[in-house]
Amino acid sequence: MAISRPLGGGRPSDPDLAGFDEGLPGLRKTRQQLAHLQERRPLLVDQLPSDAEKAERTQETERLANDIRDRAERLATLTATILSALNDAAPFLLQRAGEARQLWEDNLKLDKLTADADIARPETPRPDAPTLPLAMPLSLLLRDHFINSRPMSVDAALLREICDALM
Repeated sequence: MAISRPLGGGRPSDPDLAGFDEGLPGLRKTRQQLAHLQERRPLLVDQLPSDAEKAERTQETERLANDIRDRAERLATLTATILSALNDAAPFLLQRAGEARQLWEDNLKLDKLTADADIARPETPRPDAPTLPLAMPLSLLLRDHFINSRPMSVDAALLREICDALM
């Protein structure tokens, strides 16, 4: 029993494709490209990693993934601790800032009252702003590392400044 071939060599009998049948330039070019790709295939296959290399890389990726998971868990715990400490400190910082401003304004009011009445000014405390060596470097660290989703590396000078303030 003979196998019959469809007319047109298996190409659709679409009038829009008739131009490809004249001398079959599209078919020849396609066959050339296929031959070229078939020649390249063994070279590309040789460049693929071996099964042993794949297994080694799979183990390496699992180790790295486990390390990332552990580090992310520690980071979440640290972040919760930092958030708790900041939440605890924030009311005191706000209260201190408000009291300091009110004291400064009251001293100005007393200065004006005594100057306007041409009387002696009673002695009152004028506390200076407290020196908090950690305030500035920590504010920079908070600004740079806890606002954006991509963490920045800690500047060496900033790290030194924080370490010095802690001593």
